[in-house]
Amino acid sequence: MLIAPTAQACGVLALAAGEPDTALAHFRQAATPARTSAPRLARLRLWQARALRASGRPGAAAEAPRLLRPARAVAEEYGMARLAAECAALLAETGGEE
Repeated sequence: MLIAPTAQACGVLALAAGEPDTALAHFRQAATPARTSAPRLARLRLWQARALRASGRPGAAAEAPRLLRPARAVAEEYGMARLAAECAALLAETGGEE
């Protein structure tokens, strides 16, 4: 059951190392086991959005709000104020704020 946290940690490290595509691969690996935990999936979606923005792929930045909106909603529902604020800030940066 450590697959999701380990893959997410590897993704965060890859993103910090300037390798957003590698980070996205790790985040994809973490997504399936994380689906049973809404808070874990919300955190993962935030990291995925960050990696997408860093990837520079065409259309990737536009995909970030699709991940951030549900992550923010879950964070607000579970009282995760810091995560909700981070999602809201990144949504504002991406122009995805409604």
